[in-house]
Amino acid sequence: MINRRANQRASYLIMKLDFLLDTFEDFGTVDSYDLRDFAKIFRQLPLDKQETYGWMMDQAWELFDSQEQPER
Repeated sequence: MINRRANQRASYLIMKLDFLLDTFEDFGTVDSYDLRDFAKIFRQLPLDKQETYGWMMDQAWELFDSQEQPER
């Protein structure tokens, strides 16, 4: 039997992560506090969802890394 509450919670967290990632991409940067909050929300997902949506965390880290690089 499907645990509806657990699925709704994971779906809500994924939507929240997607919204944050879109916001980061719009700004073109992520600061360390936003990245920490993003990671905190991401860790609340079940492990199978973390594996599926790991690309979101990778994208957030790439935006954070691009901020740290000097512009030429």
